[in-house]
Amino acid sequence: MIAVMQYGEVKELGSHEELIADENGLYSSLVRLQQTRESNEVDEVSGAGSTSALGQSSSHSMSRRFSAASRSSSARSLGDAGDADNTEDPKLPLPSFRRLLMLNAPEWRQALMGGFSAIVFGGIQPAYAYAMGSMISVYFLTDHGEIRDKTRTYALIFVALAVLSFLINIGQHYNFGAMGEYLTKRIREQMLTKILTFEIGWFDRDENSSGAICSQLAKDANVG
Repeated sequence: MIAVMQYGEVKELGSHEELIADENGLYSSLVRLQQTRESNEVDEVSGAGSTSALGQSSSHSMSRRFSAASRSSSARSLGDAGDADNTEDPKLPLPSFRRLLMLNAPEWRQALMGGFSAIVFGGIQPAYAYAMGSMISVYFLTDHGEIRDKTRTYALIFVALAVLSFLINIGQHYNFGAMGEYLTKRIREQMLTKILTFEIGWFDRDENSSGAICSQLAKDANVG
């Protein structure tokens, strides 16, 4: 079932054979325009001003060629993929890290909190190692009361380090994750804005189908 839309309204609805039968319809005009570039016979018939009978036969021939072209679109795509393997990919410039930082400028608060959390988390391991080494001295004490107080003190230090490490990890990963999500969203918006400015013919290529564009928006932004 094919729906032909114009100005936001469905003008024609039906199968390919039903729509192509109407020579004055929008669908038939679209097929003729598409086949004009591919078929020299259509150019000769349109240039000479053929009769209605010749127009009908050319319309049927165009219909058959259009159906064959639709069925062989996957084969052409595979052929284009095979040809693409033989061609060298263009060398694209590496993304600028400074430009990525500038794109993340609105999230400077998250950058400060995430950086501070990372610095504090880096100091937890030395503090833990120092407390662990100092705890060995408890075994050499002779006063049981002092041993109990020192043990309680070091136990509280380990608990405080564990709680601090938990909170610092949450702050670090949350802030850096928020920066990455905002940056990815901003890059996708800029990519989509640029894609929407391209010519209509650019979208007719097999490598620029809707699925390929969605894949680029989903993956290339994360890679950048």
